[in-house]
Amino acid sequence: MIGYLWLCIFAVLLGCEQAGKVFQSKPFKPKLLHLVPLGKVAIAEVEAIKATLLRYYDLEIRILPATPFPAYTTNEAVGKAIKSALPLRYRADSLLRFLKREKLNKADYVLGVADVDITTTNRYEKGEGQIMFPVWMHADWGIFGLGYLAGKACVVSSYRLRIFDNPSTERLHSRLSKVARHEIGHNFGLDHCPHKNTCFMSAADLTNALVALDKESDSLCAKCKRKLGKLVRK
Repeated sequence: MIGYLWLCIFAVLLGCEQAGKVFQSKPFKPKLLHLVPLGKVAIAEVEAIKATLLRYYDLEIRILPATPFPAYTTNEAVGKAIKSALPLRYRADSLLRFLKREKLNKADYVLGVADVDITTTNRYEKGEGQIMFPVWMHADWGIFGLGYLAGKACVVSSYRLRIFDNPSTERLHSRLSKVARHEIGHNFGLDHCPHKNTCFMSAADLTNALVALDKESDSLCAKCKRKLGKLVRK
């Protein structure tokens, strides 16, 4: 009887120990992000992005060596398709494919930083993918940055953040960093947020994009923070 009692006590203790193992939370391991300077972008712009991302997200960030733009990422094919002589630009979607294939390596995400004009095709939201009119303009639409929702790569450029009003270095870095934290937010699974005044994941204001960017909220809303969980710094 005494032996049976000791056997029961041992079984209970063993069960508690196993339960402790099951419910013990694993230590949080920060995601690894590769920052890739593209072309001749100033390293100070890359460093500014790194500093901002570390302020908002719990990440490990490594800056990789600068890499030239692959020839296939230019907008030459778009010009031929619409029979228009376009100024030399670089296609953001092509850059994302390049970054994901060549620079992701063992990282969780990769972010390319450029100082040239990057573009995408601007299509109607409801129109079976039709290009907005006039086609020559919207087939090769200049943008600040691009990151696909729940993707692995994004790209940003300082080109359109500086050519219109010649901002100070501090303001340029601020703008570029804001675009970067937004685009990588898409990679982390955040869609555009309806809380325009309280969340930097709100959609861009295309009517006066630079003014809107300068006034953008400096934080995430509570809902977006909850979605990111431990990835976001409180």
